[in-house]
Amino acid sequence: LLIDRVTNEIVLMFASPIEIGGKVVGALIGSRDGNAMSEMIDDIGYTEDGYGYMFNRTGEVVAHPDKDLVFNQFNPIEKSEEDKNLESLADFFMEAKSKKRGVNSYIFEGSETYAGYASVENSGWICVYATNKEDFLKPVTKLRKGILEVVGISLIIGVVLVYIVGRYIVNPVIVA
Repeated sequence: LLIDRVTNEIVLMFASPIEIGGKVVGALIGSRDGNAMSEMIDDIGYTEDGYGYMFNRTGEVVAHPDKDLVFNQFNPIEKSEEDKNLESLADFFMEAKSKKRGVNSYIFEGSETYAGYASVENSGWICVYATNKEDFLKPVTKLRKGILEVVGISLIIGVVLVYIVGRYIVNPVIVA
């Protein structure tokens, strides 16, 4: 990704070698709007607040829903030296670069974020899917509420059954 000096826009540059008889004789070079990567990952998402982004091997964000992070070549690894609030994110980036795929959490802008990551083959880039903790745990909260409702209803039914069976056993003894 480069910043075009003329238009001041983000440009994605790519190249492929031209080979003849196993020898490189040239290169095919192309460019595309740099926001195309961010637009592709905009569709990534599982939870309501989830989003995807990508960063390169140096830790620079190359695709993100917040286009300013891409345009300003945001790199939390470098910025964490100045801003201690970015240390958690920088540690996450370092782990993702070294492990190739996994899941972890980090703190960014005061919010705990859960993220899964995987390297993009032959690119040196890492694709990340992230969501805030509350959004990620919503299904667990719903499940807990459902379990409590079932336990409560079962308890009420159990008490009623014990009362009915108890009366069924005690009444003949009292009458006799």
